[in-house]
Amino acid sequence: ADRAGREQALHRLERVFLPDAGVTGAGEHGAIAAACGAIEELDLEGNPISEWQPLLDIAVQLPRLHWLGLNRLPLQPLDALPDTFGATLGGLRTLCLSRTGMAWEQLLLIASAMPHLAELHFCANGVVSLEPASARGAAEAEGGEEGRAV
Repeated sequence: ADRAGREQALHRLERVFLPDAGVTGAGEHGAIAAACGAIEELDLEGNPISEWQPLLDIAVQLPRLHWLGLNRLPLQPLDALPDTFGATLGGLRTLCLSRTGMAWEQLLLIASAMPHLAELHFCANGVVSLEPASARGAAEAEGGEEGRAV
């Protein structure tokens, strides 16, 4: 009875914060959805996840997810978005990517699959301009220093 009560309590969780908890992936397929599929806000800050696939494997099990904290994750850049990226993360309204070392251009690629994104945390990533690198290069070629946006 005690175990059933704990499992029922997990199933009702809506906000889960696991900073620096050693999370590396989703574990057994479907386990997250079965145990706590009601999660709406998930913070994985500082965990040793460097690839997007484990994040997608976690998020696909959380259909109500709208807030995702990935601060301090050393995420590898993507050349293109995985096929499931938009379907899995497209419902996010808040995304935290501070101190990830992510380039602005990478953020623009990721955000293109998130039409509901309303809040972004993106500090300490070395961003000096909100323009894509291609636009900055063209502006510098045309107008020198005056053409640079900050």
